[in-house]
Amino acid sequence: LGRDQRLIGLDPGSKTIGVALSDVRVSLASPYGSIRRGKLRDNATEIAAIARKEGAGGIVTDWTGAPFTNGACVIAAGDKRVHAEAVALLKDAQ
Repeated sequence: LGRDQRLIGLDPGSKTIGVALSDVRVSLASPYGSIRRGKLRDNATEIAAIARKEGAGGIVTDWTGAPFTNGACVIAAGDKRVHAEAVALLKDAQ
């Protein structure tokens, strides 16, 4: 992550996608809002706009690459390539 960037967390549900943002110290995440599910391109555009507006970079998932839930082990990465490598390593180790 760059200086003063936040992590963005996504929780895709069947009708909406929950969005959360960390603080710039990446020590606390808070709900940001939700997006009505639609076409992937439209949802991706809306999420990217939120990330740009709020200075977010990175992704948070559980160890399998699925959305984070309470009690799950977490992977947080500031780069999609690094995140994908970490998920692949953890899947191989299981």
